[in-house]
Amino acid sequence: MKHESDDVNEAVAGELRLMDSNVRASRSLARELLDPEFVEVGASGRRWTYEQMLAALPDMAGGSEEGPHYRPSDITGPFWRLGWCTSPTRP
Repeated sequence: MKHESDDVNEAVAGELRLMDSNVRASRSLARELLDPEFVEVGASGRRWTYEQMLAALPDMAGGSEEGPHYRPSDITGPFWRLGWCTSPTRP
C-alpha cells in the first residue's frame, strides 16, 4: 500500500532531479518530470507553460556543468489534502 509520505518523497525526488544540470540541459529528461499540463508562475510574474519551460530550462541557471548549481540543504513544506493543510511544524 502506498502512503502519503511516499507521494511526498516522490515529489521531492522529482524536484531535486530538476535541479540537476544534466536534467535541465536535456529536454527528454526534463519531459519525464513535468506534466504536459504543467503551468508555473515565476517570481517575476511570468507564466510558464510546459513547452516554454522545456525550451528554456537548458539556458536557465543550473542548465550547464560550468554554471551555478543548486544544492538544497532542506526541503520542507505543508502537505495539502482535500482542502486541509498539515504542516511539518504544526500538529
